Amino acid sequence: MLAEHEATLAMVLKLINKTPGDDVGTSKGMEHIMMWISLLVECRADDAQWTVVPPAFNTDTFDWSDMADGSVYPAWAECDTLYIPINIPHAHWVLGALDLKTFQMTIYNSHWKGGYCSKNEDWFIGMRSCIHKLLVGVNYWGTEPSDSIPLESFKTTLEKALDIRQQIGNRGDCGIFLCWFLEALIIGKSISI
Repeated sequence: MLAEHEATLAMVLKLINKTPGDDVGTSKGMEHIMMWISLLVECRADDAQWTVVPPAFNTDTFDWSDMADGSVYPAWAECDTLYIPINIPHAHWVLGALDLKTFQMTIYNSHWKGGYCSKNEDWFIGMRSCIHKLLVGVNYWGTEPSDSIPLESFKTTLEKALDIRQQIGNRGDCGIFLCWFLEALIIGKSISI
């Protein structure tokens, strides 16, 4: 699938090797994630049922409609799964997979033992609000305001994928795991232990 994009892949690997461990779990280290996402979107089959937001996606920012309407990334309304790289600021990266039919969010975390995403899920409340606002903004449910589901009725569930491969210790390789989880899920490869 990715063989014809060897130059981009080489650039991603060079970036990863340029910052071994440093900043990979921070917003400063998102370049390799962004490049990997761009490569996967470029290689995406026309009939694929997934889309993605960039790693700079922020739950406090609500002007990301071009990420959902198909002008930059595949339109959410035409997909079943939305992949979301989530940065726990200056600490860790995890991958969220939102089922756009059931609104269940599955979190793929390469370091569950680190306590990330297990102690406090307030970030999920903010993300739920942001995703709802984007779905309304791109007329996901229809063009009339009455077609939309009110935020109070917008039910989402959170599931943690626990039986997946884990990084050893806190080495800063969570961004690389996120890229691997994303590609594996897209191509249907198992990430279970």
